[in-house]
Amino acid sequence: MKKALLLILSISMVLTGIAQGIYNSGGRIVSETGSYWVVDGSFSLTNQSATYPAQLANLKIVASASLTIPPLNYLTVTGTLTNDAGNAGLVIKSTTDGTGSLISNTASVSGTMERYIAAATWGTWNDGWHFVSSPVADYAISGNFTVVPADDYDFYAWSEPNNIWVNFKNGTSPTFDEVNGSTTFELGYGYMAAYKTAGTKSYTGSMNVADVSVSGLTLTGSTQTNRSWHLLGNPFTSALSWYTDWTKTNIGGTAQIWDEAGSSYHAVAAGEPIPATNGFMVQASGGTGSLTIPAAKRIHSSTAFYKNPVFPIIRLKAHNLDIPSFQESQIRFNPQSTNGFDLEFDGDFLPGYAPLFYSKIEDVPSSVNSMPELTAETLVPFDFIKNEGTNFSIEAESVENLPMTLYLFDKKTNILHNLSANPVYQFTSSAGDASDRFLIQFGMVGIDETNATNALKAYVSSNTLFIINESNRAQLQIFDLQGRLIESANLTGMGLISHAVQLKAGVYIVCLQSEKSVKSVKIVISK
Repeated sequence: MKKALLLILSISMVLTGIAQGIYNSGGRIVSETGSYWVVDGSFSLTNQSATYPAQLANLKIVASASLTIPPLNYLTVTGTLTNDAGNAGLVIKSTTDGTGSLISNTASVSGTMERYIAAATWGTWNDGWHFVSSPVADYAISGNFTVVPADDYDFYAWSEPNNIWVNFKNGTSPTFDEVNGSTTFELGYGYMAAYKTAGTKSYTGSMNVADVSVSGLTLTGSTQTNRSWHLLGNPFTSALSWYTDWTKTNIGGTAQIWDEAGSSYHAVAAGEPIPATNGFMVQASGGTGSLTIPAAKRIHSSTAFYKNPVFPIIRLKAHNLDIPSFQESQIRFNPQSTNGFDLEFDGDFLPGYAPLFYSKIEDVPSSVNSMPELTAETLVPFDFIKNEGTNFSIEAESVENLPMTLYLFDKKTNILHNLSANPVYQFTSSAGDASDRFLIQFGMVGIDETNATNALKAYVSSNTLFIINESNRAQLQIFDLQGRLIESANLTGMGLISHAVQLKAGVYIVCLQSEKSVKSVKIVISK
């Protein structure tokens, strides 16, 4: 941080008329007439954070010089960027540690943008996939992102109308050229790649700094597994803030980025970052979708998420402990949302190769479930479907602004687990287990634990009332808000009880009376 501060101070001094140079590894940045900075020799940035990037009014790289932006270093040029040294004169590096970042508004500047890609376990079909995109228009795939022998790589485009991945090596229809429109990288499009050997790929040429428009995003059929999803790509040399203030038509508010470590997708909400040279899935809805990827939303970012200080957000992960993979799912309480599916705030579930783990909105599997209000009566059912292996866990990876205690109820074992006190719940799963196994519920912080966990819990899904009964025998009664008795039944058995109901949309009071207590809860049914 001290070095970064010295660099920023030195830049400030020169721009106010004090001529001095900044040296690094034999290179330097010096002042020139017109407040330009000239890179002389070989200069490499150091200790420039995403929060405090190096910032220059203008920058000129002379023909005999070079500027390197190392991984996790960040540079913004607010005025004119000139590079007389060609592709080798401006290099944005990428390693296992991360990738450098550049934001500039000058068009037709040549340079090199790297992308490190880890090796796949080549004998394992679901390992080692990466989403990639290019900041250079019409950049050749062959020779740059292909390898010899051809069996040691795969490079795919996604076809939503055909619901298939199409390999660059595919010679039958639909071919890669037919799906992609060319055999080169298209600005704004994403691709999926895997390599037998780890390596650093490079994009060389004129770096894009302009808005990129994408249209014709189809919504095909009604039963295709991944219908409506399209693989786009970040076309810039920096990260990109998703969705907010983008120009778009029929585009969902949740993007999906492939998580290489989890072998699954993770949801990106409005305002969260899409990394440089990274592909991302977007969802078309209600017809043909279109959007403009705006240069104005470029950001420097090294974090997975932006913290949202406004409303509660819960990020849960279901882990396979035997064969490492994980699936994330989110619950958000946003006053602007509804209990139904909101295109702007919710997100359909997109399966990968991890355990399937999702909540449902109007019976549609969802990776992001936004609700307008959080109360002690809120219940969120979750489905879990195992992949290979037997041992699993559910982790409350991130809980923000939650004013209540977070609980996970396992219907199979009748275990109520306090995720606020212990964020990891471990369990086993076998083939044939019911998928609707888990409930997320809430208790008031500061209230006695027994009272919090013993509050009546009930919810309705697909004309079935689910209620947690703590006594072998109890009487169930359902009233409307006018106090009229709608339904009455005697329940037997402890734990989670299901009871068929035919209730219209509205608000109801569910009462459960046993020998020891009478408890009630308000439920809302929206159809």
